[in-house]
Amino acid sequence: MERIPVGGLKTVGQIVATNNLMFHAGQNGLAIAVALLSTHTAGAPVVNGKGQYVGFVNEFDAMRALDAGKDLAKLRAEDIMRKDRLVISPATKIAHAAKMMGSTGY
Repeated sequence: MERIPVGGLKTVGQIVATNNLMFHAGQNGLAIAVALLSTHTAGAPVVNGKGQYVGFVNEFDAMRALDAGKDLAKLRAEDIMRKDRLVISPATKIAHAAKMMGSTGY
């Protein structure tokens, strides 16, 4: 089991991912929402057939679609995902990464 360093986590590189959830272009929006809820994962990348990043979808994206009166069962990943790219490194301070995510709507 990983231990949190004295003084807490400071950089993104200190965070250990515990879920490797990934969605595929064309994947059904309802299936995405169910996967996010059932794995307790806030969001995950969307990749194309070659495994290349094409976007990111999170629980708020699904909620926005529902709030707009859309049927998740009729939507695909591309319909609800964000296409913005957020580039950070392991050395990026967590506070800075949070600000970056807030400014892009992540």
